[in-house]
Amino acid sequence: MRYFMSILSGIILLLSFNSFSSGDNLDSLMEKIQSARDFSVKDWLFTKEKIEEPSKITDFSSWKPCKFGENLEGEYVWLRGKVKIPDKYLGFEISGKKLFLNITVDDAGEIWINGKNMGRFEWSGRYLLTESAKSGDEFLIVVKGINYGGPLRLLNASLEIEEAKEIVERIDDLLLSLRTAKKLLSFDTYQKIAWITYDPKIDNSKIPKERKIKLQKILDDSCSIVDTSSLEKGEKDKFFASFNKFLKKIKPVSDFVKEFTIELVGNTHIDAAWLWRKNETIEVCKNTFENVFKLMKKYPEFTFSQSSSHYYKWMEELYPETFKEIKNWVEKGNWEIVGGMVVEPDCNLINGESWARHLLYGKSYFRDKFGIDVKIGWNPDSFGYNWNMPQIYQNSGIYAFITQKISWNDTNVFPYRVFWWEGPDGSRILVYFPFSYVYDFKDPFRLIDQLRQFEANTGFRNMLVLYGVGDHGGGPSEEMLETIERLKNLPIFPKIKFSTAKNYINNFLLKQDLRKLPVWKDELYLEYHRGTYTTQAEIKKHNRFLENLLLKAESFSLLSKILGGDYKKDSLKKAWEILLFNQFHDILPGSSIREVYHDAKKDYAIAEEIAEKELKRALKFISSNINTSNLDGEPIVVFNPSPWKRKDYVKLEIKDDNFSYKIFDLKGEEVPSQEIDLTEDLPDEIKRQGILFVAEDVPAMGYKVYILKKEGKGVSPGKSLEDPSILENEFYRIEFDKSNGLIKRIYDKRNSKEVLSGYGNFLQLFGDKPPYWDAWDIGYTGEEWTPNFRKIELIENGPVRYGVRAYFDFLNPKSKAKRLDAEPTKGYPNSFFVLDTYLYKGIERVEFRTKVDWWEEHTLLKTAFDVNVKNKNATYEIPFGYIERPTTRETNWEKARYEVPALKWIDLTGDGFGVSLITKAKYGYDVFGNRMRISLLRSPKDPDPTADRGEHEIEYALVSHSHCWRGGNIPRVSYDYNNPLIAIKEGKHDGTLPLEKSFMSIEPKNVILSAFKISEDGKGLILRIYEAFGRDTTAKLILPLEAREIWKVDFLENPLEKIKGNGREIEIPLPKSKVLSLKLIF
Repeated sequence: MRYFMSILSGIILLLSFNSFSSGDNLDSLMEKIQSARDFSVKDWLFTKEKIEEPSKITDFSSWKPCKFGENLEGEYVWLRGKVKIPDKYLGFEISGKKLFLNITVDDAGEIWINGKNMGRFEWSGRYLLTESAKSGDEFLIVVKGINYGGPLRLLNASLEIEEAKEIVERIDDLLLSLRTAKKLLSFDTYQKIAWITYDPKIDNSKIPKERKIKLQKILDDSCSIVDTSSLEKGEKDKFFASFNKFLKKIKPVSDFVKEFTIELVGNTHIDAAWLWRKNETIEVCKNTFENVFKLMKKYPEFTFSQSSSHYYKWMEELYPETFKEIKNWVEKGNWEIVGGMVVEPDCNLINGESWARHLLYGKSYFRDKFGIDVKIGWNPDSFGYNWNMPQIYQNSGIYAFITQKISWNDTNVFPYRVFWWEGPDGSRILVYFPFSYVYDFKDPFRLIDQLRQFEANTGFRNMLVLYGVGDHGGGPSEEMLETIERLKNLPIFPKIKFSTAKNYINNFLLKQDLRKLPVWKDELYLEYHRGTYTTQAEIKKHNRFLENLLLKAESFSLLSKILGGDYKKDSLKKAWEILLFNQFHDILPGSSIREVYHDAKKDYAIAEEIAEKELKRALKFISSNINTSNLDGEPIVVFNPSPWKRKDYVKLEIKDDNFSYKIFDLKGEEVPSQEIDLTEDLPDEIKRQGILFVAEDVPAMGYKVYILKKEGKGVSPGKSLEDPSILENEFYRIEFDKSNGLIKRIYDKRNSKEVLSGYGNFLQLFGDKPPYWDAWDIGYTGEEWTPNFRKIELIENGPVRYGVRAYFDFLNPKSKAKRLDAEPTKGYPNSFFVLDTYLYKGIERVEFRTKVDWWEEHTLLKTAFDVNVKNKNATYEIPFGYIERPTTRETNWEKARYEVPALKWIDLTGDGFGVSLITKAKYGYDVFGNRMRISLLRSPKDPDPTADRGEHEIEYALVSHSHCWRGGNIPRVSYDYNNPLIAIKEGKHDGTLPLEKSFMSIEPKNVILSAFKISEDGKGLILRIYEAFGRDTTAKLILPLEAREIWKVDFLENPLEKIKGNGREIEIPLPKSKVLSLKLIF
């Protein structure tokens, strides 16, 4: 019997749910009130035709109807509306009164009223139609809708008379109250992001269904109390009186809604540079911050959050009074400092050490200037987030992270709003996803809809909202704060209060039972803006070069300091800060205007000059202390920046027209060498020549001396009579197809394996025209081309290097169609490609140098390798580690990752054999099946119409290996490839140092160096390493001096744990995928 009654009550509950969840009476009530309040301009038409004189349009017969909110797409659209003035509105006589038009277009518009151009508006505009309205008068409205990216929509067009404004606001408040009650009592489970609505049919609400159904019934049954006919007749007082009776009847509903809370934090997402230059951003910061001060004085509870130490530093140096005022509001608690970084950087393209320095310099600045230890990670607008961020943040004392960008996904709805994010090493941080970071309160019901989504997703009834005008600053406005005050007084609305990110996380989220919170063990991949891994190639090249250069400059400056030389800490920090600023998420990704890159290149030149000067100074000081007095010839000191013994080639410039030199080792034996042209390796175009040789067993983080003698005739590359279709050394045999210039075979002699299953290093060009966000997105059009082969030749066949060069060019069929069909330029190409392939004696890698003269539009250039390997996953380097991603495209999640970011290397391994591709300046890759590709260049037109046009030199390499990439030692191989051996000439002199020496070494092979520098307090050395294979290990370190104390520290160099032991040789456990920072005190 009990079982039967249980089933029966379940059926009754289900029937109740079906009866009351729809709220028929409530829907009817809202519809009647909305109908009486409606003063919108209806029956809009649109066209995408080109219109030269909008003021003279009379024929709209070809235009099509459109609705408010409909995505009309494209760069622009023409809209037409008609206004016919009625007699009355809400009982008010209209004749003789001023009549206004309010219009909103996503993103902007230009408007003509009765043929008169009324100007341009951004998002919303308010225009006077007439000073004295007359019933029956008509107005023709023509609008050019303008799209900056994303959807193009007409969102609103409505009339307004001043006399009805207060009544309309009261009615809107009542409608919002009704809609709020209905939404928060609903059983909706859909989740909505920017482009997608998805219903997982999951409701994590902790509110009993029975309670909701009961409250729905109270609400629906009470609707008859409201006298809507009085509103239609203009009897406003009678209507509001009846509504007040209705509110008393539904007080349980109002009490229920007050169980929800919206916490508000004002912010302004200021882009360091984007559609404006950085100098303008300084003024944006000042003006925005001073506006915030005014609001804080008028609204004592108002709070504001701001990241990016660089912005504060601008104020400190240029506007000290503004900076002082910021400090005042920070002390009062109204101004919250978040993020803890120099700027909000791209989170995929910067290496691990750049991450460490962002947090070191950013958090240290906030600590020193404000006494604040920033605990909240904040990067709401970057284009995806690498998987090691939980560990990186934990290493910096940050325990929570806020972003909203994953809601821009174009394929899948991310499943969680609050979750634990776990990195490869097991580190966890709490993540909160707000729905936006620039909410503007123009549609308060959006908050309620999002609050219901949030509750269904998390079970929580307290939601943090980030609001304010962003990108070009602005922040919260007085209008927004007035709206907030109005919302606080609504009869049915959640509790609403000013807060901070830290208060919300500490006082709400962390007080919940988070043991059952979902755990995400992957990257936060943004299914959007995939072109940012490739756009503006030169900027990305500078970034990689400077990251590597600064590590070398610091390391050798430190070694120089130990020997009695200088360590220019402030100069090196200045270079780091220049690098970090230009890693901002609209500079490094390539999504800014041309002028921004003009500034960035000047910045890079300054930073590179500093780093190169300090590196040269350090190397010269070390070499000047080597005892070279007994050498027979000119000493050549070969430095190894890697902390492991190394064999690699060396390039040395020779300034002598009569080139006749040879290289000898310390045993007096000649080292094979050859003459090379260095013109392409140096920044200027002056003809340079040099000598190339392979240095063996160069000590770890040290040097080895070779001897240069002017003796006999130097060896030339020797290329005239050889077959250009074959390259071969002791490790590889490469064969070219003479008919098309492509590599048809790479044979790995060590493993007796064919590396390729098809062609290698073959260029592919794709039509690439995204509908929105030109510089950001990849928009495959379905068009695909290959360049035209011209010729192939042998360029070097010396004792050290062997090289083949293939020439290609390309004329886009579309470009060809635009040209005059006349000689002599008919069919002349737009772009040109020179593909060099090199093998070196004794070096186990194939190197490629691809020179491109690039003049395409909306075209993507990739190089592809069809390899003789299959696996369901490929491996990619990320900051401080690696990630595996699928090579299949079966699920929607896999299909969305058709282009992915990585740092220096990617790998595909299967059946005990694998292939790695290593790059010097590329970040966009894809592996589909057995095809591995590197994205080389794009050619968007917006916001920089010249992006990537011009000459490029692109270097990358292939390494095949037995077993997996770990067996191929790929993290170290890629480290070496990006950090060549350095050779300098030295004179003969006495010295205290031997002819070869290692200052420091790190073993085993899965331990990689990230930093070797003087500590910020100047009292020790910082050595940062990480485990690269995903395996527990013991790091074995040989130090340049005997350490008296060894401390484990975080990225801010705060002591965490004293390590037992001392001396020069130390062993320290290093768990899998961990980053370890040590402070060594001597």
